Amino acid sequence: MFNEREYPSDLTDRQWRIVKRWLPKWSGRGPRPTNRRWVLGAILYVAVTGCQWRPLPHDFPHWKTVYNTFWAGVVRA
Repeated sequence: MFNEREYPSDLTDRQWRIVKRWLPKWSGRGPRPTNRRWVLGAILYVAVTGCQWRPLPHDFPHWKTVYNTFWAGVVRA
């Protein structure tokens, strides 16, 4: 796992293998994206705990990265 701690919202390896098939591939242009499993874990943490974006634990990516990734997915869907 990528976090220093484990959270109840974390995906198992099996769940991650299933989910990552549905995520778009990196185009190779621009900076390499933050590890998507790590970002998805943070989004699930917010969904499960109901916490706000800014007080995400510090072992997740920066809250703004997680927030922007979440909204990019919502708008594109």
